[in-house]
Amino acid sequence: MGATQQAAFAKALSFAALLFICLTLPLADTLSHNHYDGYFTGAWKTQGRYLNDLIGGLKRYNIIKSHDVEQAMLKVDRANYCLAKDFAYHDSPQSIGLGQTISAPHMHAMALELLREYVTRPNARVLDVGSGSGCLSAYFAAMVGAGGRVIALERIKELQEFGQSNMKQSNPELFDKVEFILGDGYLGAPDKGPFDAIHVGASAKNGVPPALVAQLKNNGRIVIPVGGHDQVLLQFDKDANGVVTEKQLTTVRYVPLVPGTE
Repeated sequence: MGATQQAAFAKALSFAALLFICLTLPLADTLSHNHYDGYFTGAWKTQGRYLNDLIGGLKRYNIIKSHDVEQAMLKVDRANYCLAKDFAYHDSPQSIGLGQTISAPHMHAMALELLREYVTRPNARVLDVGSGSGCLSAYFAAMVGAGGRVIALERIKELQEFGQSNMKQSNPELFDKVEFILGDGYLGAPDKGPFDAIHVGASAKNGVPPALVAQLKNNGRIVIPVGGHDQVLLQFDKDANGVVTEKQLTTVRYVPLVPGTE
């Protein structure tokens, strides 16, 4: 097979992969409603050939609101964390194998905006539960303040290694800020906390795991989807006295948070 034929074949495979994702991953993370707190999912219209096209679209639709989030998402090239490179700059989730996905860019951007105040503190500690491809963990690493640290927690060993390899190859300047660990998302990482910010990238069927609330610092925040078939994205804030308040943001569709490791 010649070089031209190989290129055409590779492109056809990429298209087939995207079609497979659309047909077989109905729980891939995305918003179900068209808004939450001023964010609009018109970003689903956003796609391009280059990273700048994607980020520009997310800004136009008011998904990216801050300079910190914009710069982090420009610094970390999503294509280096995706399997289907041809669709890396489409605002849609992509399969990373083993029944898991890399989140749609608008979901990453919203999580970053919701946690920005907490992530950018000096010496901030951030827990990314369900780190998968490593992309969101890399964004967090690009945003953490002086002395900041990101714990990337993944329950599937093969994906933990995949995310770690992605970052080491693509963003080596951020690698020392992140620790990739294998663990149960329901249990968190008690020996690595407490945390200023916790993000969970899969839906906890019966509500926020108590272990994660316990590992959140006072004046910290958790962003997590909860529920089974009907899911909502929730924000939990712990005040200076340790009192936790809950805020419902929007309905979503995520893969389930599964206990244990493999």
